[in-house]
Amino acid sequence: MISLLITRIIPTGSHPVITREGGLEPLMVMALVICIFGMIFLAFGLVRFRIREQRLRIRLETLKERLEDR
Repeated sequence: MISLLITRIIPTGSHPVITREGGLEPLMVMALVICIFGMIFLAFGLVRFRIREQRLRIRLETLKERLEDR
């Protein structure tokens, strides 16, 4: 966020801007897209893992309670 603001406030600075005049090379765009999708899939997998962990924890607690009630 800060680098985006700096490139907008001081456009003549030496900070690289990839969205103006030509942009990225096709190979770099492909690498960027692959990385973005990789991070999305990683985040999705971690969230899914966490939800499954919570469900198993709740199930374990209910089974413990059932066992203690006997």
